[in-house]
Amino acid sequence: MKLKALTVLTTIVLAVACSSCGDNCEERVFKAGNLVDAAIAANKSCRVDADCVLIDLSTDCYGACSGSVAASGADEVRDAINEANHKHCSGYVDDGCPFRTPECLAAEAVCKAGTCDLEVS
Repeated sequence: MKLKALTVLTTIVLAVACSSCGDNCEERVFKAGNLVDAAIAANKSCRVDADCVLIDLSTDCYGACSGSVAASGADEVRDAINEANHKHCSGYVDDGCPFRTPECLAAEAVCKAGTCDLEVS
C-alpha cells in the first residue's frame, strides 16, 4: 500500500469519524493532514533502501502509522508535523475533538522504483 494513499485514507477516516463534532474538528484534521501529506510527497525520492527511513506521522489531531520517507527529508516532514500541531492541532482534544489511532501493521522502509515506500513485514 502506498504511503500517500494510507495517509489520505487515515485523514478521511478521521474526518468522517469527526462528523458529529462539527466543522471545526474536521477542518483541523483536514488542514493538518494536507500539511503533512505535502511534506511527505516532497520527500519520497530514493535510490536504495538505505535512503528511506520510517517516521511517526501522528499529529496532535490524529494518530497515524509510521511512514517511509527519504532520510534526507525526514526533518522536513517532522517540521511539517510540528507546524500542523502548532497551527491546527493545538488544544484539539481539549476542544472535544476525537483523537483516533489506526491499527498499524509492522513494516519497513524500502525504495521501490525510486520512491520510498512501505513493505509490510
